[in-house]
Amino acid sequence: MFHIFLNGKPTGHIFQLREVAWAMARDLERECGGKATVRALE
Repeated sequence: MFHIFLNGKPTGHIFQLREVAWAMARDLERECGGKATVRALE
C-alpha cells in the first residue's frame, strides 16, 4: 500500500499502485501547494 504525504503530513489517501499514488500526489501539489511524497507502508 502506498500512502501520500503532503508537506510531511499524511493526507489519508491510500493506493495499491505506486503510479496511481504518484499521479494523485502531483494533483495535490498543484491544488494545495507544497511537496508531496509517496511512501510504501504495510
